[in-house]
Amino acid sequence: AGRGRLPHQQGTENASWKGMHLTAKDLASRDVVSRAMTIEIREGRGCGPEGDHIHLQLSHLPTEQLALRLPGISETAMIFAGVDVTREPIPVLPTVHYNMGGTPTNWRGEVITYDAKTGQDTIIPGLLAAGEAACASVHGANR
Repeated sequence: AGRGRLPHQQGTENASWKGMHLTAKDLASRDVVSRAMTIEIREGRGCGPEGDHIHLQLSHLPTEQLALRLPGISETAMIFAGVDVTREPIPVLPTVHYNMGGTPTNWRGEVITYDAKTGQDTIIPGLLAAGEAACASVHGANR
């Protein structure tokens, strides 16, 4: 929701980093933004003592707009991070849009398991997974 309101995402250099990874910048899809966040953190440009998150800055937006258009984000930031979004950035992590898991499947939706003896994936007969429950190891790769 905040993505459409032109937030500033910042790493350790305290500057917007979207231009480094995103050709669409503020219009980039969620999975592209999540991947860029992951890259920033893995390359040591995350925020905080552990460098394990990115800052989402919304304080440049008018207080009235935050209350009207982004009340859920404002409330969630206060409850879980103790952050007043009108004054300070929200510590955020990339989520399911890029870092997905799920039940491992092949491209047909058949659930697979790893057979350590053969070193191969093995299909579990009669068990299927689809949609958000499935993981065919291609989430986010389609973008």
